[in-house]
Amino acid sequence: MPRLPASDLFPEIALCAAWRDGALGMTLQTVEGRSVEIVHRGIWSNGFGPDFREAMVLLDGRELRTGGIEVHHRTAGWAQHGHDGDPRYDDVVLHVVHTHDGAETRCRSGAVVPVVEIGPLLPRPIDPAASVEADWSRFGGDACAPEVARAAPAALTSILVRLGDVRLAGKAALVEADLTALPPAEVLWRGIAVALGFHANQEPMLRLAETLSAHAVESALASVPAGVSGAGHRDVALGLVLGTAGFLPLSPAEAAVAGLSPAEVARIETAWR
Repeated sequence: MPRLPASDLFPEIALCAAWRDGALGMTLQTVEGRSVEIVHRGIWSNGFGPDFREAMVLLDGRELRTGGIEVHHRTAGWAQHGHDGDPRYDDVVLHVVHTHDGAETRCRSGAVVPVVEIGPLLPRPIDPAASVEADWSRFGGDACAPEVARAAPAALTSILVRLGDVRLAGKAALVEADLTALPPAEVLWRGIAVALGFHANQEPMLRLAETLSAHAVESALASVPAGVSGAGHRDVALGLVLGTAGFLPLSPAEAAVAGLSPAEVARIETAWR
């Protein structure tokens, strides 16, 4: 498999693009051997602070972390750029580097940030000359977003509002089309499921919502005997969702990720049966 050159000749934005586009797959490993599942790659900030924000990663199949992703050519770039003393990088959950040079990644508090080396995983070499033009063209030329925001804030606000209106109108049209074929509750149920699937799991979440309809959930909750606490309704709902999705019975590791105690797991599995 071809690899990117182990040099700093190509821009870091090319590595960011590889991360955003999913070129590395959904399952990675830290330089210390910990497994990393990518739940959500985050939002490319293209500005100050971590390269990606609001990412979600699952470490060793049991520890879910939410925060920033920072990308560098080499691990030492973290300290060289002053991130170890910058509060904007306190919530970074993963340091993604092309080449791990042995340097340690610590945030301001002293906590160690897991490092993933992606150089050996990249599927193709990057042309240093072409990558700058190809990537920066996505942002409107060679000016970065923070500079545009400072130079013409009113114009940028107007553009973003207009684009937001276009996006909202498109989503509204999709909802309107769904309402011609489905009850409002089902449209809302499926929309929430897709949103909770983030980027990687939208289709599986939609299939779950189609298999387990809002009407089925409402009917099951309506059958809960009067006087049962709210926790009883919660157990039934969780049992339906987790059971239909194929997660029951839950392993101890899965229960830990979900934040469920053994007693709660027992009640949920009983409700599903």
